[in-house]
Amino acid sequence: MTQRSKPKTVNMRGAYLNRIAGGRLVGVCEGRDRLEIRYQKDGIEQSLVILAKQYGGSMGYGSAFVFHSIALWGVCEPSARFEKMEAVAQITLHKKESYGFGDYEEIEILFIDAKGEKVTFVVRTETDFEEGARLVIEEGVSALPEVSFGHMSLPAELYDTQVYNKVLAFAMEAHETQKRPDGLPYAYHFVSVANEIIHGLSFSSFGYDEANVAIACAMLHGVLEKTGKRLHEQSIDIPFMQMVVEGVMALTKDRSLPSTTRLNENLQHLKKMPPCIQSVRLADCIVNLSSIPIFWNETKRLRYRDEAVMIHETLKAAHPYLANRLKERIANFRVKGTDRYLLAWLDEEKPAFLVLDKSDETYPATFKALWLLHEALKSVRGKGLFKERAFGNYWYANASTPMPPGGAKSRSLHEILALQGLDTCNEECLKHLEILKKGKSCIKS
Repeated sequence: MTQRSKPKTVNMRGAYLNRIAGGRLVGVCEGRDRLEIRYQKDGIEQSLVILAKQYGGSMGYGSAFVFHSIALWGVCEPSARFEKMEAVAQITLHKKESYGFGDYEEIEILFIDAKGEKVTFVVRTETDFEEGARLVIEEGVSALPEVSFGHMSLPAELYDTQVYNKVLAFAMEAHETQKRPDGLPYAYHFVSVANEIIHGLSFSSFGYDEANVAIACAMLHGVLEKTGKRLHEQSIDIPFMQMVVEGVMALTKDRSLPSTTRLNENLQHLKKMPPCIQSVRLADCIVNLSSIPIFWNETKRLRYRDEAVMIHETLKAAHPYLANRLKERIANFRVKGTDRYLLAWLDEEKPAFLVLDKSDETYPATFKALWLLHEALKSVRGKGLFKERAFGNYWYANASTPMPPGGAKSRSLHEILALQGLDTCNEECLKHLEILKKGKSCIKS
């Protein structure tokens, strides 16, 4: 039987409890294994989330409290039994030392109701072998000794640089030598998305934990879709990694769905996630609109602009500042006026190009097949179809006419097949060649 370790928590348990004391209650959200207390303090709405986490294995089972400040509002249901409460006077942790598998803990929450009277609740964890740990909440006081945390407080920094570095290292290793279609390392993209999140921290109400989860999700949002690697709670040694995993899964589009409904399904799933995770999709869209590939044709640009509008309208409440940045990018985005032709510089001794008509209906599939064929050939024989540049794979350029520059030749698909000797390439290459042959109408010679 697999042994599960006791849940990792940031060594700041008292900081979460000290922070909430004296806060004005906004509401309490209650789920089977979680309790979120939403409160306002110093003019800012914040959350204290109490989770029940189960641990153990062949040596026995136990459960423990995990605290964080990541807003889950909307993930669990508002609780009717706390409706008349107006303030949180204090929250204390109580513990009985155990010489067995783990200590026994309780949380005591002292509320002030609408009449100014004190009402106390006790929260316990309960182990369930079938469904995992759950919270038990009852009126009353704890009989266990109180744990003293002194004046412990959460870090003043906006986010944890150790979390940033650990996640960056994992993402770099996962994506390895992967590149964007413009030839820049894929890391350029996910670091840019993380930078958007960091830039927006000063303009949001995100707390320390939310910032760390958002940054981690931004760094990892392409891992499942683009690398095939799996993520789990033990993948990276950072707090709240399980929430990061759930966030990355929510940010990953389901490719088995029809393309017409894929984005909408993804956004509806994201709406059920904490705002800090939703904000990653806003940041991703901002970055994408800032660096639209030159090989996109007008149809693709229009479709992406419409998708950006849908993303903005669905998720704008998650992070108003990033939503406004996205709205500005959408307003300034140019759909029309792009050059009609794309020139791809072939890897030959004398200058030669493949010329593609971007207005042809077969162009999207043809370009994709060319790109995949180029990459497949590089992996097989160390040399692709197109020339490599010193900085990135800028082997293509837009043009207003189908005439290559400087009197260079334009090749037909038939000439490329003959000159490159592609009749002998492997099965992967042949698959892309078949798509190219179907779309040869967009190749001008």
